[in-house]
Amino acid sequence: MIKPLTRLIFANHRNYLITLLSVILIALALAHLSEAWLALKPCKLCHYQRYIYYAMVVVMSLGLIIFPQGKPLKLVFLVSILLLIAEVLIAGYHTGIEFDIFSPWQGCFNHSEATDLAQLKQDLLNATAVTCEKVTFRFLGLSLAAWNYLFSLLLLVISIYYFFLAQKDNNKSVTD
Repeated sequence: MIKPLTRLIFANHRNYLITLLSVILIALALAHLSEAWLALKPCKLCHYQRYIYYAMVVVMSLGLIIFPQGKPLKLVFLVSILLLIAEVLIAGYHTGIEFDIFSPWQGCFNHSEATDLAQLKQDLLNATAVTCEKVTFRFLGLSLAAWNYLFSLLLLVISIYYFFLAQKDNNKSVTD
């Protein structure tokens, strides 16, 4: 069962990009569902990580529509790998902040743009934003940022492996 599925996924760039796109859409859906059903508020770094996934969805979707076959899909694939590298870096930094390895950047804290004391008081009373260093939910002992780091690192490693496998087997079934 696994071997035929693996062959199908790695048959060509198009199949792999469709699989990667599907996995990322599932990850985004889970992030939004956890926010809606579990009332988990995302911090700024959580949002930045989602923005990278959104960019990947756009790049891969457009690439698959505009270039149904051929060499341009390699470009889409490479851009997706670069976005995954950015995702791993941000998720790793976020996880490092949670484990007190890195200091949080200034954007991780709640800021008010109040112009007077009354507005500042109102902003403080209504503050619902989460700081990047506060873990609001753990699954199997890891924060969602740590799970996202592991998930994006796994996707990156598999994508790089597949890309080099496709280059090596240029004349076999692992090409466009």
